[in-house]
Amino acid sequence: MKNIFKHSAGFVLLFLIFNFIWTQCSFDSLPPEIKDIVELFLGPLVILSFFLWLILQFAWKIPMLDRLIHVIFSTYPYVQGTWRGIIKYEWEGKKCEKESFLVIYQEDAFSVHCRFFTDERESESNNAVLTKENGCWVLSYQYRSSESIERREENPVHSGTAVLKLDDSIKCFRLYGNYFTFRNTSGALDLVKINNKIAKSYHSAKLIAGEK
Repeated sequence: MKNIFKHSAGFVLLFLIFNFIWTQCSFDSLPPEIKDIVELFLGPLVILSFFLWLILQFAWKIPMLDRLIHVIFSTYPYVQGTWRGIIKYEWEGKKCEKESFLVIYQEDAFSVHCRFFTDERESESNNAVLTKENGCWVLSYQYRSSESIERREENPVHSGTAVLKLDDSIKCFRLYGNYFTFRNTSGALDLVKINNKIAKSYHSAKLIAGEK
């Protein structure tokens, strides 16, 4: 209910602003009945739609504007890019850790999609959301892994869930938390954002990480 109120307030505020701008334009050459429709409804609606598209597609990513836009529209934080870190897990009774990459893609201010890469396999989210809990953003997503390059019989395709907290109090954003598989196994992830570029494979993520 709170988010609906914020969205509605934002739309009304923008509509009033752009309606005022539109009323300053002159349409005296139009027939009176068409002029009234254009001035009072059609024009402001078109301008409002255009500016909303600009705000929710581009402006929400801009530092300094993002916080104001979030207050009005409850948008997601901008976390798109390639993240590098460590995945910790147990294998055959031994504690292991491995370099890993999380790639986050955001089509707009209300969407998030994740792909995870290691040198052995990759996984892709089928349901991802960002929520705010106790003042902190939390990235939660369900995923399905691809077939393992090695140890295919021991490490088959599987599904799972990852829950990661966002630490945006430092310049280099950090995501950390745990993942749980439907095979009753679990592990930990700790990643930092290294680039806004979108890696499409483990090898391209390695190249991005190696850029000066």
